[in-house]
Amino acid sequence: MRIFLITSLLLVALTGTASAAQVSLQDAAGGGKTLVYTAAPGEINDVSINLQGSEYTIQDIAGSPLAAQSPCSVWNDPMLQGTGAKCSAMDVKGIQVALDDQTDEVSVGGITNVLVPVTIDSGPGPDRIFGGGGPDNIDVFNGVAGDNVTCNDGEDTVYADPGDTVAADCEHVVHVDSPSNLAPAKPGPFRARVRVSAATVRYGCSTHCTVRGTLRLHGRKVGSAGPVTLVNGGAARARFKLTRTGRHMLAKRGRLRLRLTTTFVAASSVTELDSPVLLR
Repeated sequence: MRIFLITSLLLVALTGTASAAQVSLQDAAGGGKTLVYTAAPGEINDVSINLQGSEYTIQDIAGSPLAAQSPCSVWNDPMLQGTGAKCSAMDVKGIQVALDDQTDEVSVGGITNVLVPVTIDSGPGPDRIFGGGGPDNIDVFNGVAGDNVTCNDGEDTVYADPGDTVAADCEHVVHVDSPSNLAPAKPGPFRARVRVSAATVRYGCSTHCTVRGTLRLHGRKVGSAGPVTLVNGGAARARFKLTRTGRHMLAKRGRLRLRLTTTFVAASSVTELDSPVLLR
């Protein structure tokens, strides 16, 4: 019994280390860097991201484990509440946040103004989202109501469930699971295209638009691709991201035949395209 307890404690310790949230700077598709925060599954996160001088600070007041990949570093300060990290702001063109499961909260620029584009994926669970001062793409669509979104300044787009609470400062709200709620609900007078490859999708749009893909299996959401913002006649590639359920099903079956529903949101119209996807 004693050996079993010791072994269990070691496994818990190792699991806690392995499941820490990750902070990193990654190469952006159009040049420059993207600040990326990825929460760990099973953790409750209360994250604040701010620009302070020449650095971005990432603080989790909830105190969940946090790991920083070089050149980012762990924020060691005895006065710091919770856990934190710092990353250079030099050449950072955008911020990406993925919260995973549990009831989480994220605030971008709550102390200092953050003007770069921000992409937030809330994941499962009812979350509170506070966007930055620039253009935000916020995804709280998870098939369950209860999320609360405030966008703040900038031209923002929110993908939400019909029962989510979205503030009036969010310029474009798309209820992905209810096509009848799309506003305005008519085909867009622009050309949109989707090209699917092994693990990515390439979007194209003839006007300025925000694009979001949702992967479904028998009507159930099991992943996403994006969101991304495209300029006139622009194109961009997005990787498929499976939910925990989707990853489990892929590992169990070896491959998944899915349906990708892509929503294109322009200034005055919305359109959707469906594409088959085979993931191995």
